[in-house]
Amino acid sequence: MIHILTFKCGDKYDYRSVNMLYRSILFHYESPFQFHCMTDNPDNLDKDIIVHPMQDPFRYNFNTISMMKAGFAGIEGDIVMMDIDIEVVSDPSLVFDHPIRDNEIGMIHKWWQYPYQKGSFICGMLYKYRANQLDRFYQRFKQKPDYYTDHYTKVNGNEYKLQRKHVHVHGEQDYVLECAGIYNFHIHLFPSFVAENLQPELEFNHGTWPMGERLRKYLYYKSLPEKIDQPLIFKHYTGCYDQYVDKRYRFYQ
Repeated sequence: MIHILTFKCGDKYDYRSVNMLYRSILFHYESPFQFHCMTDNPDNLDKDIIVHPMQDPFRYNFNTISMMKAGFAGIEGDIVMMDIDIEVVSDPSLVFDHPIRDNEIGMIHKWWQYPYQKGSFICGMLYKYRANQLDRFYQRFKQKPDYYTDHYTKVNGNEYKLQRKHVHVHGEQDYVLECAGIYNFHIHLFPSFVAENLQPELEFNHGTWPMGERLRKYLYYKSLPEKIDQPLIFKHYTGCYDQYVDKRYRFYQ
C-alpha cells in the first residue's frame, strides 16, 4: 500500500483543496492507499485523512522537506508526495504503482517550459520515493533553512514573492533536484503529458492572460499531431486555485 503525503498551512488554500485531492484519488485509483496531511489547521478535512502537526518552522513550499525526514509519521513503504493544488483526472496507476528502487526518486517532467530558462526541468507538484530514503535531503536543509530558502527562490527568479506572505514561493524543486545529484540518486522522469499546469489558467483567464513564451510553448506541444497518446493524469491549478476549486469541488460532494 502506498502513502500519499501533502501539506496545508497558512490561509492561501482552504480545506477544500485537500479534500478534493483526496477524493479525486479515491475516484480514479482502485488500489489501497493512505492519505496524510501535515497541517496547522485540520478543520473540515475528510474523516479518513490522517492528520499530522507541522514539523519545522520552514517557509513556503519548503515545508515539504519536513516530511522527508526518516521516521516521519512512522510510515514505511512507497510514498507519493503531492501539492494540494492538484486534481487527479484519470487513473494514476502509471505513477502511483511505478516500482521505486532504493536511492531513486520519481519526478514530473516540466515539459511545458522546455528549454528551462528559469529553474529546473522538474516540477515540484509530485515526488515518488521510498520512506526514509530522503533523510539526507532533510538533514542538509535543516542545517541552514534560511540560507537554502533564500538561495533557491532566487535561483527560480521569484525572490520578490518573499515579500508576499500569502504566496508559497516555488523553488523547493531546485533544492530537491540538486540533492538528488549530490547524493547520487537515480531520477525517474514520468512520461511527458501525464501532468500540466497551464490548462486551468487558460480556462479561467482566456482572453486576459498575456501570450508569453511559456504559453506559446505549451500550445505548440499540445498541438503536435504526432504527440504521444498519453492521457492527462494530474491537473495542477496553481495559477487559479479559487476559481478552480469553486467549480470542481461540487463534483466530489
